[in-house]
Amino acid sequence: DEFLDMTNPRKMMMAAAGAGGDSASMFAWGKNQYGQSGLGDVVTRSSPVQVGDLADWADAAGGENYNIFLKTDGTVWGSGTGSNGRNLSETKTSYSSPVQMTNDSGDWIKISSMESFSQLIKDDGTLWNVGGSTGNRGSVGDGTAVVKSSPIQVGVGKTFKEVAGGWWHGVAITESGQAWSWGYNNYGQLGQGTVNDWPTPGLSSIVQMGSASNWTKVACGPQSTALVNSSGEIWFCGQNAAGVGGINSETNVSSLTQETGGRTDWADVRIGSYYNSIALTTGGTIWSSGHSGDGDGGRGNTTSVSVFTQIGSLTTWASIGANRMRTVGATKTDGTLWLWGAAALGQLGDGQAAANRSSPVQLGSDTGWATLPSCWFSMFGVQGY
Repeated sequence: DEFLDMTNPRKMMMAAAGAGGDSASMFAWGKNQYGQSGLGDVVTRSSPVQVGDLADWADAAGGENYNIFLKTDGTVWGSGTGSNGRNLSETKTSYSSPVQMTNDSGDWIKISSMESFSQLIKDDGTLWNVGGSTGNRGSVGDGTAVVKSSPIQVGVGKTFKEVAGGWWHGVAITESGQAWSWGYNNYGQLGQGTVNDWPTPGLSSIVQMGSASNWTKVACGPQSTALVNSSGEIWFCGQNAAGVGGINSETNVSSLTQETGGRTDWADVRIGSYYNSIALTTGGTIWSSGHSGDGDGGRGNTTSVSVFTQIGSLTTWASIGANRMRTVGATKTDGTLWLWGAAALGQLGDGQAAANRSSPVQLGSDTGWATLPSCWFSMFGVQGY
C-alpha cells in the first residue's frame, strides 16, 4: 500500500496525524454561516456530518469564516470566505464545498490557519504563507504588509516541521528544533522579550525565539504561544488572561516562561481561545489551565485555574484539540471521541446547541476517531481506519 510507505515523508506525516489506514473520513459540525465546514451549504450543524463522500482527508485548519483541508495525497483544499485568498482561492471566491488550491503542487504535509491567514509546509520542509488581513500586521512573515492571495515562501533556507498561527502571528519549528516567530506582538506572543510589533510596526520577517534547539510542538492562541520541547516541558508567552499559560499568574509574559508544575512528560498542548488551554502527557493523562466558565476546563466545574490541573484520572487519552469558541475535546486509545465546554453553536456535536458541559462526554458511539483538528468555530474530526 503506497499510503503506508514510510520512506515517503508525506505518508509518515499522515500516519503521525492519525490517518494511518487506507482511508480517512472527515466529519464537521458547529458554525457554518459562510460554508466554512465544506458541507455544500451554509447551515450550522449540531451533529457530525461527513465532508463529501471521499475518504482521503488527513487534517483541517481554519480561521473565523473559512477552513482549509489537507488530503492524504498531499493536496490542499479550501472552503468558506475567499476574501484575501484566505481559503486558498486566488480569485478570492467563496465556496461552501472544498475546492482545490490553484496550481496545487500536491506535496504538502502540514497545514495551520488562524483568523485571516494560512500556513503550509511542503515535504521538503519549506514554509509557505497565504492570506493576511487589512493592515496585515506582519502576519504573512515575508517582511511586507501586503496580503497574499497565493502562497509565498518564508524562512528561505530553513527546513520546517511544525507550524501554528494566532490572530496575526505565527510560530514555526525547524527540523533542528529551533522556534521562529513573526507578526503582531502586542502581548509578547512572539517571545522576543518585547510587546510591540516585531521588528518594525506593520512589517515582519521571521525571528528566532531564544537560542534553544529542542522544540517539538507548537500551539498558538489568538495572542499567545505555547511550545513543548524534547525534555517534555511546556513553555508559554503572550496574553495570559485567566492563567491560560499555566504559569500560576494572570500576568502577560513576553519571554518564554515554563509552566509552573515543571513536568517533564508533556507530549502536546493546545490553546483553544484567548483563555483556555489543554495539554496531553506521554502517560495518556490530560490537563487544563485557564478559563473554565463554559466548562472548558473539563474538570466538572466552572472554576478557572492558572496552573495545569488534571482532568479526571484516566491514562488512555491519545490526542487533543480545541476550537476558538471554548469547546475542547480529546480522543482515547480506543478510538472514541470526547467533547466538553461551550455548546452555543452546536460544537459539542450532540444534536443540540444549548447546554454547556464541564466534563468529557463521548460523541456518539463510533470508534476510529484519529484526530480532532483545532479550528475556529467549526469542529472537525477525522476517522482513520
